[in-house]
Amino acid sequence: MSFEEKAFAPQRKSKKRSKKNRPYYYVHKKRPLQTKDEELRQSMAKKLAEMPKSERLKPEDVPDSVYDIPCVMTEFKVPSLAERKERRKDFELNVRAAFLKHLAKTKFNELRAAGITLKQIKGMRHGYTPNGFNTHHMVPIHGGGTNDFSNLVLIRRIPYHDDLHNKVINPQIRGIKEGESVMIKIPKTDKGVFVPHERFLPIQREAQRLAVEKKRQKIKEKQLKERAERQKKQKGKTLLSLIKQKREYWK
Repeated sequence: MSFEEKAFAPQRKSKKRSKKNRPYYYVHKKRPLQTKDEELRQSMAKKLAEMPKSERLKPEDVPDSVYDIPCVMTEFKVPSLAERKERRKDFELNVRAAFLKHLAKTKFNELRAAGITLKQIKGMRHGYTPNGFNTHHMVPIHGGGTNDFSNLVLIRRIPYHDDLHNKVINPQIRGIKEGESVMIKIPKTDKGVFVPHERFLPIQREAQRLAVEKKRQKIKEKQLKERAERQKKQKGKTLLSLIKQKREYWK
């Protein structure tokens, strides 16, 4: 192509988005307390309370550290439902965002070491949680834990956060009801950000792969269910139209 042809050729528009219009991906945005989330927590608390105490994991059977986080003997006492709701509401509306802003200002190197991108750190300065991470109460609100920054840690959800609850804390509090108290081992750290050792990364990758597969399977099952329902409705409509046609024929 000659210089003149290049000069007068129609210019292609760039498909690149401007930085302003690029979407920011996050898990928790500053938002009102979700009723659905609260219902899920209450159902989980009810499920734990209904489990037999004989199935509890004994503190002596819990290792001294989980993912290199020391496990410390701590009192787990269930406050009233009203108190738990109020503390959770304050966390959702105020504390989480304030904690994330604090980390973005004071723990830059730790955040990068934990796998959080520069863009996500920028989002944290506005109170957004990085995608795939949770702000974890080391002593859960359900066990009397406060919203103090000293009781909070930013941690990757899969597998670390899920394992702390499902494999360490919850098995020790089976059968616990409102007002009851028990001494259990709880993983505690004063780092503010959990940075996993490189030896845990293969476990992390495998857990994330399984989580993606499980999610895809759920989506597939949902799609198949919806398709079956549509086919059933269509079949019903076809049958109804045939009945109407027969009625009109015999009139």
